[in-house]
Amino acid sequence: MYTEKVDIKRQAGKKRIDYFLLYLLVGMGTMPFYTGNEFLFFFLLTTMLMFIYEKHSIEKFIIYYSLFFFIIFMTQAIYYSVFEPWKVLAYMSRIIYAYFVFRILGKNIGKYYVNIIYVFTIISFLFYFPTLFFPTAVNSFLESIAEIVNYFQLNPPGRTHIIIYTFGEEYSETSGFVSSAIPRNSGPFWEPGGYGVFLILAMIFELVEKKKFFTKKNIVFLLALITTLSTASFVALFVLIAFYLIMSDNSFKALYIGSLIIIAFVVYANAFFLTGKIERDVNVGNYKSLKDIPRNRFVSAQLDLMDFIDYPIIGRGRYEATRFDTKESKNDQFLNHRNNGTTNLLVEFGFFGFIVFFGTMYQSFRNFCIINKWKISFAVLLTIIVLVLGFSQMIFNKPLFIGLSFMFLIGGRQKLVSITRAKRI
Repeated sequence: MYTEKVDIKRQAGKKRIDYFLLYLLVGMGTMPFYTGNEFLFFFLLTTMLMFIYEKHSIEKFIIYYSLFFFIIFMTQAIYYSVFEPWKVLAYMSRIIYAYFVFRILGKNIGKYYVNIIYVFTIISFLFYFPTLFFPTAVNSFLESIAEIVNYFQLNPPGRTHIIIYTFGEEYSETSGFVSSAIPRNSGPFWEPGGYGVFLILAMIFELVEKKKFFTKKNIVFLLALITTLSTASFVALFVLIAFYLIMSDNSFKALYIGSLIIIAFVVYANAFFLTGKIERDVNVGNYKSLKDIPRNRFVSAQLDLMDFIDYPIIGRGRYEATRFDTKESKNDQFLNHRNNGTTNLLVEFGFFGFIVFFGTMYQSFRNFCIINKWKISFAVLLTIIVLVLGFSQMIFNKPLFIGLSFMFLIGGRQKLVSITRAKRI
């Protein structure tokens, strides 16, 4: 009896540590408080010690994966004669850091991630909905707390936050810029669009593990997603639901899909924040020069593809000195601003780096579907959804999203092999 109680306490303690490790990984570079490589290196060291304490072994995959991107960095250094060791070290640290966390958590990663985002979603509601009715009082209260938080902030976050919630983002019907119009829900993340990315990812994990879309948690995530007013997240949501319906065995799926299309059209036609933002982003033909065009996701994609065509194999790298050239002024924050994470990754690492990054991500989603006894073809659609999310956010340099490229290749690989062989037999 005593031994059983000790084991239960150990398991509970291990679970709390696992949740904390995943929380830090989610927050690194995405929650304003955890800004800067100081946090990255400290989190990496802490996780490495836990990795060693639990006596995990390092798989060959992560060695090959890390070596591949290190070779790209070295090739770029030789070709461009530019080498910034701290940036290389930081990126390689993100890879190893994500690997350690996912290796420690194993198959629990999806369930734990859903629970963490669910808790932060409930917390965001506690601040967001009162803001709709008492904006002045609530914001004044939050700003007083933010002043205390700033005292402990290591680096300028660029956002007003209280660690567990980021506030101040609003949407204006007339300009599309931040002003005094409709409040947007950022949750604990850097902006509403970023929050939408994490919500969609949580909905994906919940769907695959529970085998259905409309669970209690997904309904809560759906409500939170609406409060972000994020066009890219809405597009990703539409794609996710459409793919889910298409692949379902429901005899009424044609009716559901038709209804979904009608609903999407009605929402787009009547929601000014969708119509206005999309039309402004797409309609760039009225500008005489690229220097005059607002740096939205479509312009970023256009500029990135121009750079990619010039250097398709080794890419342009992650350095300011190599990433931009005479086509635009170097060190100009406006001209060199990019917000399309998908095309940016293509430019930074070139064609082969892009393929390896998303090829392993697809394989990870495929293994995830197999382990959860879900349709394997859904892995292609999940990868497409992540690409859609990256189209509006610079997410692929964040440790969590780097980890998506190998998280489900780790822990349960032997089980995967046995399942795959059994299906072939």
